[in-house]
Amino acid sequence: MVEKIEVPEEVKRFLQLLKLDLAGKPEYKRLPGFTYDTWIIPVYDVGTGEVVRIIKGHPVTAMHLYKIIRITNKEHNTVTVLTFREDFEKVEPKIPTLTQVRKASEVAKKVTEKVRPMPKPKPVKINWRFVGGVAKYGLTSLPQWERAVELKKPYLLWSGLTVFASKCDTALKELEKADNIKEGLERKAIGERILTDEDIKRLWNEFSRILKDVGMNPERYRDRFEEVLDPYMDYDDNLFIITDEARKIIAEEMLRKEKYHMTIPVKKFSWKYISWGLGAIKLRLTDLEVAVKDKDAITAYKLFKKVHEIAQTLLSMLEQLPEIQVLKRVTKL
Repeated sequence: MVEKIEVPEEVKRFLQLLKLDLAGKPEYKRLPGFTYDTWIIPVYDVGTGEVVRIIKGHPVTAMHLYKIIRITNKEHNTVTVLTFREDFEKVEPKIPTLTQVRKASEVAKKVTEKVRPMPKPKPVKINWRFVGGVAKYGLTSLPQWERAVELKKPYLLWSGLTVFASKCDTALKELEKADNIKEGLERKAIGERILTDEDIKRLWNEFSRILKDVGMNPERYRDRFEEVLDPYMDYDDNLFIITDEARKIIAEEMLRKEKYHMTIPVKKFSWKYISWGLGAIKLRLTDLEVAVKDKDAITAYKLFKKVHEIAQTLLSMLEQLPEIQVLKRVTKL
């Protein structure tokens, strides 16, 4: 039987004000640096799902033991709270390094190929130098964007992502010249699906087999499978697509276990969510390096589409800020 937690009115009002949910039994005691007894209240940071012990009050001394941080409440708004320094590490916005991302991608590729070897990409004639240049531009720009997050400079990030999103759009147009992609888009325009229900079932079984092999529940990722599945392209191209998606999911899970997040829960501005979006872009740009090297048009196209989508999501979140709205009016963008 779960023990019912008695919550004092003072704590209830405090949580209602901040719109935070209680995650454990509150404590009332004298902490180092305080001149009075105060409440230590375990709450959920909705952004990370972590439990953070927030403190109702402020110390006079011993500030080195505490940290003022921003966490996300149940309305996905950012609230500033005082916590213990060790709790800060759990919810600090973090973006994985390129080394960490490349390592996760390489391990995920080996795991995936053990279950489902990737078929060789079909040769296509497009300007690979240009497409690779856009991917390289994104990778070399990432440190500047990450610095903008660290400094809380939204206008620097917004202007950088605006240019990058435009370059991604041009890269997608170049990749659409590839015959198999072009044919798929032409079929889509007239509504001519070529994947059968049986094909989709077989593809789902392949996708599931890869994830089950590493102990993951494929049902958790059915929406990812359905999102990347392209009924206007043939079975072999779709097998390529869903195998690559399973590999990305495995890499993301590896990074998540190291407290790096890659999914934006809601399109509401938060520096935490912005940093997660940049992490997702970084993972896909490192994969794009490989796709360009292999002249793999299908994977490059799908990756650029996702990167472009994430960049647009981050821009829409930044445009919720008054300073960016002013900047847009001034620059007429």
